[in-house]
Amino acid sequence: EGVFYFSPKIKLFMVGSVLSLLCGWIVGLGICTILIHTNSLKRYRWSRVAQLLGLNSFSKKDSVINALQLEDTMSKSSSTGLSHAFISKVTDSLAHVDHKAIFTINPKGKLITLFLLVLIAVGVTGLKDTAGNSIYRWFHLHQKFEAPKPFYLSSETGDIHLLGGDSAKINIIASHLQPDTVSLEFIPVTQVDQDSEKNETLLMKTQIDTFGNYTFKLKDINQDYTYGAFVKANHFWQAWKEVRSPEYRIMVTDRPTIKSFTL
Repeated sequence: EGVFYFSPKIKLFMVGSVLSLLCGWIVGLGICTILIHTNSLKRYRWSRVAQLLGLNSFSKKDSVINALQLEDTMSKSSSTGLSHAFISKVTDSLAHVDHKAIFTINPKGKLITLFLLVLIAVGVTGLKDTAGNSIYRWFHLHQKFEAPKPFYLSSETGDIHLLGGDSAKINIIASHLQPDTVSLEFIPVTQVDQDSEKNETLLMKTQIDTFGNYTFKLKDINQDYTYGAFVKANHFWQAWKEVRSPEYRIMVTDRPTIKSFTL
């Protein structure tokens, strides 16, 4: 958000997606908990957990699984006293086992977490000047915010009044940063005949000169135009998309004709 200035629709979609994923995760966690308690989830079946505990915490690797099997067959066993003693011994030993060290070791998970923390830290550091504003925009999802412009365009020439057939020289200036190239758009004020070339919008492009200006020359002007300069963003991460100048006018007065001339 600090770079792209997402539209309200995109932000609402992102928030909805995150909430949906969170709800899905909570539901999935609840289902997994139920399956674990009913011994229906393969990864966390009691027999598998017993084997894992025996391998990591007992000298006799099958001690825990044997205790579990004895507990399951206790009603059929003839030596219940010995079975109870063995099960109690294993249970007491399990009370001193660090279960977290056995079941939560996940080197890949730690590396992923570390990578995400570093990524977040770099992002916050690089965007510390805009982080506060982006948080404000996230709390106002339905409001549209315009991305700040890196520069502004205006015409030093302004509105132009001329006679039909004259030429015009237009000087565009940029404040702050100066782009390499500026485009100028001329739109006819009145539409003439359909399919006439006079109805077409004119586009011109020029590069910055040694004085830091952008000069355009239009010859043989015979109709009124509105004109404006613009620069489009070159990269997708430039949230401002386009910079446009105010709109100016070229007003053309028909040349007077002399039908007769006498001395």
